[in-house]
Amino acid sequence: MARLEGLLDLMRKRRYLWMLVWFLIFFAGLDLLWNPPKDSGPEYLILGVFFFIIGLAFLALLLVPKGKLKIETKEGNLATALLNIITLKGRLKPFFPILGIALIVVDLLYNLYISTTPEILTHDSIVLLFGAVMIAYNFIPNSYERERDFIFLFFAGLIAILVVPLMLTRFVIGNIDESVSLYSAYLLAPEVSGFLNLIGIPATVDWLTITFPTQAGPQISVYISTACSGIYSFTIFASAFLSFVLTEYDRVDRKVGLLMVLGIITAYVANILRMVVIVLVGYYTYTPQEGLQAMLVAHSNAGWLIFLIWIGLFWFLMYRFLIRTEEPAEEVLEEKPMTRCAICGEMMKVDVPGTRCECGQFIHLECLEDTGKCPNCGSEIRIDQDPATGSSFT
Repeated sequence: MARLEGLLDLMRKRRYLWMLVWFLIFFAGLDLLWNPPKDSGPEYLILGVFFFIIGLAFLALLLVPKGKLKIETKEGNLATALLNIITLKGRLKPFFPILGIALIVVDLLYNLYISTTPEILTHDSIVLLFGAVMIAYNFIPNSYERERDFIFLFFAGLIAILVVPLMLTRFVIGNIDESVSLYSAYLLAPEVSGFLNLIGIPATVDWLTITFPTQAGPQISVYISTACSGIYSFTIFASAFLSFVLTEYDRVDRKVGLLMVLGIITAYVANILRMVVIVLVGYYTYTPQEGLQAMLVAHSNAGWLIFLIWIGLFWFLMYRFLIRTEEPAEEVLEEKPMTRCAICGEMMKVDVPGTRCECGQFIHLECLEDTGKCPNCGSEIRIDQDPATGSSFT
């Protein structure tokens, strides 16, 4: 945070220069979104969105007052601080039920009157569940605050990663049927094809279709649909992990940030590995029919198996090296004050005859033989002998 404040101070000293940088980046992105080159592909849309977001981030940093860039975590964790910022210190929380109902109504109306597929799909399910979470948010007791915030942030993350980019894409390109196929086209199919060629399997890619020969020679073409892209499992992991970090930590240190980045990268690599395994199953067959049948079986089983193994390994490593479990403090036994003789100062023992004065002081009987008085209060102490036991008492 101190380094970021230092960077902001540097930017403020050259404020007009950085305002020019913001102007160029922001309006370059806006121009790519509204006026893409003729016959351009979706890569210009992605580039436009990237420039647009970076421009907004620049502007936000330039407008932050000096000394105000600070995440307040005195409430307990990062999730509480983040929600305080989003809800204007809780002022918007009473309106969560209304916002949740509005969100559900808007999604249903969109399906009925705008979408060409009025049935409830994956994105609709996410929106409807998030609306239900917002309705129930204020009714969950504060004793379950951490669990409540985790669920809220988890669905908010799904909305931010899956639903918002999809709706922006549909709005910009004017196609209400557009799916998240851009992910598969740019971040999955080319990488899978490249890895196959690296291990000696000649594969080609055409948008969402990967073509490769079987071991016997005939070629097979595999089309990566949205359901097969792995985008949903990847998004669920990323959203769950970010929500976990926000609800469990009051700061993001280097270790947490490193593991978060590694976890997301590993999830991406695991998704590519899943597709490679499916293609390899088809490659080691002799006919396209056998290959397609074998790949269907692999698709139904390899995906969840690889993802499950990866998730198990990741969370094991996280609990092993990241999560800081507080060691129970060793019980410190309070040393009882030793009972000492008020005259000689030696410790009183069971096998050494002694007595106790009315003022509370303990004294050895031998020490009383000379004075017969308590050195603390001066009272005379009479010593008698019990004829039955031989023990001394006062």
